Amino acid sequence: MYVGTLLQDDYTDAAPQIVLERLGAKNCAKVLYRDEWWRLISPMMLHGGIVHLLSNVLIQLRFGFFLEYLWGHVPWLLIYVLSGVYGNIASCVFLPNNLSAGSSGGLSGLFGAWIPSILFIWHQTEPKDIEMRNG
Repeated sequence: MYVGTLLQDDYTDAAPQIVLERLGAKNCAKVLYRDEWWRLISPMMLHGGIVHLLSNVLIQLRFGFFLEYLWGHVPWLLIYVLSGVYGNIASCVFLPNNLSAGSSGGLSGLFGAWIPSILFIWHQTEPKDIEMRNG
């Protein structure tokens, strides 16, 4: 979906809102009054510019692979997608007049799920590995 924003004259700046809106950015009015519920998922695949895209990709590459390896494919994907949808619903509640795009809700959900994951597996460490863990 980001290819549509690259068709602009200057693709280093933020994508124009009209392009993001046509590609499926979160638009609360269209979700509520036109039943375009897919707009709760599609913003996760859109980004406002190259810097926004690269920062999200770098975070996903750095932490996403590790968490997917730790939890498995299906739990990781469920956490990511459901957190992204919830983030867009929360955005509709708190910022109903703004368009939004990006995978920040999904990434925040992954980080939020990582904390209880650490707490649950903290004492499952072998005694010989405790010194290495605690440094």
